[in-house]
Amino acid sequence: MKLVAAVPLLFLFACGSPAQDEAAKEAAYIRNETDAVRARLKDPDSAEFSGTFVSRKAGPPVVCGYVNSKNSFGGFAGKQRFVSASAADTVVTEEDMADGEMDELWSKVCR
Repeated sequence: MKLVAAVPLLFLFACGSPAQDEAAKEAAYIRNETDAVRARLKDPDSAEFSGTFVSRKAGPPVVCGYVNSKNSFGGFAGKQRFVSASAADTVVTEEDMADGEMDELWSKVCR
């Protein structure tokens, strides 16, 4: 009789909660988008990401955050913001844009 009662509990613990499933999907999305950013860098293996998050402010999800990586001289260039939504074929870093453009994009899609 105890075995019969334990079977539903095992099933319950084997399945992730909806919140866990959503968190796993979001983490995978962030990994995918940071990989897209990494691919655009001069030294992809040196990339250090921080402050990454998924934003749905402008509709479809985008990943926003900061990346620091080595430049052509082998030194770290300093943190810069990035926005990535590879589904929309958009992967940009602050250095890709003219002064002030990232501020505008960031306010529209990130915060």
